[in-house]
Amino acid sequence: MISRFDYIKNFGIYKNFIWDNSHEIVEFKEKNIIYGWNYSGKTTFSRIFSALRDGEIFSDYSDGDFKVTCSDKTTYLVSDLKEFPHKVLVFNSDYVRENLRWELDDEINAIYFDVGDKAKRATRIEELEGFIIAIEGDDKVKGKKEPFLEDVSAFEEFDQSLFTKESRRIKNDVFSSLIDFNKGHFKKQIPFVLQDLNSFLLKKIEVSKISKTVKIEEPKPEISLVEYDLAINSIIGSVNDILESEPKKSDLIPVLEKNPQAFDWVQEGIPLNNANTNCLFCDNLITTNRMSLLNKFYENEGSKLKEKSKHVFKLIDSERKKVEELNFPNSVQEINEGFQESFLKKKKSVEKKLNQYTRKLNTLSKLINNKISKQLYNKIDPTSEMDISKLKDELEALNQILKDNNTFSADFQNLIQRERLKYINHLVAKYLKDNKYQVKEKKHAKALEEIEKLDTKVLGYQREIDRLRALNDSGEEGCQQFNYFIQSFLSKEDIEIKFDESKGKFTLHRGTEIARNLSEGEKMAISFSHFLVTLKSIDEKKELKDYILFIDDPMSSLDGNHIFQINALLKDFLYTQVQNPQNPSQKMWEQKCLQLFISTHNYEFFNLLKEMPTIRGFGYEKKNKKESRYFIERKVNESSIETLPAVYDSFKSEYHFLFKEINDFNENPSPSTSDRLLLMPNILRRFLEIYTLAKYPSKDEVDERATEIFGPVASKRICKPFHYFSHFNNIDRIGKQSEFLADVSAACKELIKQVKKDKQHYKALQSVL
Repeated sequence: MISRFDYIKNFGIYKNFIWDNSHEIVEFKEKNIIYGWNYSGKTTFSRIFSALRDGEIFSDYSDGDFKVTCSDKTTYLVSDLKEFPHKVLVFNSDYVRENLRWELDDEINAIYFDVGDKAKRATRIEELEGFIIAIEGDDKVKGKKEPFLEDVSAFEEFDQSLFTKESRRIKNDVFSSLIDFNKGHFKKQIPFVLQDLNSFLLKKIEVSKISKTVKIEEPKPEISLVEYDLAINSIIGSVNDILESEPKKSDLIPVLEKNPQAFDWVQEGIPLNNANTNCLFCDNLITTNRMSLLNKFYENEGSKLKEKSKHVFKLIDSERKKVEELNFPNSVQEINEGFQESFLKKKKSVEKKLNQYTRKLNTLSKLINNKISKQLYNKIDPTSEMDISKLKDELEALNQILKDNNTFSADFQNLIQRERLKYINHLVAKYLKDNKYQVKEKKHAKALEEIEKLDTKVLGYQREIDRLRALNDSGEEGCQQFNYFIQSFLSKEDIEIKFDESKGKFTLHRGTEIARNLSEGEKMAISFSHFLVTLKSIDEKKELKDYILFIDDPMSSLDGNHIFQINALLKDFLYTQVQNPQNPSQKMWEQKCLQLFISTHNYEFFNLLKEMPTIRGFGYEKKNKKESRYFIERKVNESSIETLPAVYDSFKSEYHFLFKEINDFNENPSPSTSDRLLLMPNILRRFLEIYTLAKYPSKDEVDERATEIFGPVASKRICKPFHYFSHFNNIDRIGKQSEFLADVSAACKELIKQVKKDKQHYKALQSVL
């Protein structure tokens, strides 16, 4: 059993209840009676038991917290609710809402309703259908499956249309229909390129080349490589020898020294003429002495250096001619498509460096010419060698292009297939990457998993719906038991529940007629009847002894005429007489359920609950180990569970109790700070209802009866507070408008004043106090 709630925090009106802070509070017993005014927190307290029943916190109090201690000293927190060992049943306003569903049939102006399991099933069916819509979606709701379906569609579009479209583009636009390529070919390459997608992607320059190569139908003939022999640095060595030479000036002939043309002309004529003969050109005599002078001049160091320079000039001219006659292909068209662009680009680079090479040769010529003509006998600084490594590299690179071209031509059939496959793999890889194929593939796989899970849920929901509908189609559910309890509640034999086969629902009949309207009391009677039917089914299974019951305010919406019926039903249903084991000749009362909690706001009903059996009979003692009584006290916006004050056990009449409350409040020197302040409007109303009805028994409202008894002025003063504050409809006014606080005190004072006028009545009330 439950012994106590060590604390209740942030659970509705229970902000910070601590069990040990309640004065002289005793632990819960087998039977527990709880009294409290409307809105004091009785229903909220019952929802803690609902949490124990459900194994989870009540939805409206998600931040709520409490600790429960059982009779075996085990404790349970909100986090341990599913471990709570006892079965719990709760009857409260939530039970009424959850177990009855009302539907108005406009055609026959009748109210149909589901009760109990049928109501729960109808609610559950609606809930399950809502779950299905939440997953599948409809015209108004986007289902949970939709984003996953979109992911599936986005991926499957590849196979449905996109691959076909891209394959057609590759075949027609890229390969000019030279190859056979369709969706099947495309898909065949996918697993291969996905092994390392980026490794199949070609660089821009590679694409530029291969996109042309793959379109070649027939190869070009092989062509010769460029042959070259770069001798400039050897020539530079010879040039520097001349530049650095310093010939001696001897046997000079000025005219020949200064005139290069004369120098060459005479040099060529000497071998044609002899001494002491006439000159073949001028016919003058060449003396032996003259011939000797000429021979000495051409044999001196300066003449020999000039002669040497002529040889170097020839080397330079020859090198220049070699450059001009390099055997480049006559036309780029001699090279296969795909190699042409790279060849032209490389040839341009080679030609640029060859121009530099030729300019260097020209410079060498100028240096020698300057030496011979102007500074023959002076030493000139040598020129530096030329770095021809880059030119050689460029020529080698150019030849490599030609080699590749020739290799391609020589092994055309194999290489063209390889190049085409290479380009196809690039195109497939690029398409997959650009269109985020791998991302969509992962989303597709994940979406299929999620869709399968959701479909499994939908299937489960639909099967549950089918099962529940099959149960609903089974016909009446305990109509006889319902009728027994409802007729007992309402004390009317002509009230009957019938099952409408066509609707699959219940209707309430008054005699032979369908009840057109159901009062709140009738609805409460039906709900509580179902609760009792549920208990009866449990009792028939001999399992009620395992249950903790909490019955919250069964008098709600029922008038005082039903108090005795409900009390009698509870007594007959929850208690039975058994043989006393201590005295077999006597009978004793035994409670059928493990533990019972009953709360009420109705004082008369509360007094009847006191008389319900205990193990000792109908009496009540504070030392009774089987029964405890409690009072739920509300102070402004916070409630607590207290030991029932002795005053509540002192009065058998609600009327006496109400008068005592009003009298005590009136005599309080500080009524504005009284913890009864918020209750006074309700107390005033209830007291006036009883007093005025006894003094002036009419069908008029309480205000009108009060006016007849007290007069219009006094009546208005007395009735004003409960028009503002009764049932806590306007609590904010109490906190914000002090004049209304004064009205409560003034109303109590005026009421006592008016009752005193009825001396005999007032004297009787005073005697009870």
